[in-house]
Amino acid sequence: MEAELTVKTKFAASPIPEDATIRGVRALFSQAGTDPTKDRPSGEALIRRIMAGKGLYRINAAVDVNNIVSILSGCPCGLYDLDRIEGDTITVFVGAPGTIYEGISGKSVNGESRIITSDSRSVFGGPVADSKRTCVTSETKNLLMLIYFPTTAPKEKLDKAMTTAIALMSHCCGATATASGKSSF
Repeated sequence: MEAELTVKTKFAASPIPEDATIRGVRALFSQAGTDPTKDRPSGEALIRRIMAGKGLYRINAAVDVNNIVSILSGCPCGLYDLDRIEGDTITVFVGAPGTIYEGISGKSVNGESRIITSDSRSVFGGPVADSKRTCVTSETKNLLMLIYFPTTAPKEKLDKAMTTAIALMSHCCGATATASGKSSF
């Protein structure tokens, strides 16, 4: 896979934590109260998996593209079933004590001191664990992809990640981007 070769080439020369984007994501996690060495951001976790010679899990084309974008950008990316998201507003925040939601596995996820994302109904995921309620399935028709990008990293890297996501979703899934944009929290 081209993404794996790119990652191995890039990180053979410099340690993973020295990458500006990964450093920025780790700083975001730390500011929220999450230890990024224990609850690894998904982009870094996938990169470490490749560097260790472990294969990537294949789920479906859309989730696989999401993982490729996460690997290439170094950012956690979330992919959600847009038809299961309620309301017109998505909020990204640090979970307060008692913030719990059902993860993809069906187990409770403690959102306290984690960056999490919610709609008008409830939490539906974040850069560490997504919810069962909005997970992508074979029935999913409309997707929402979020790239949790640190403001301290080079902006052109976010632009490239967004362009790559749109191109790969189109090529691999026949998807069409109906909207894209940037927001900060």
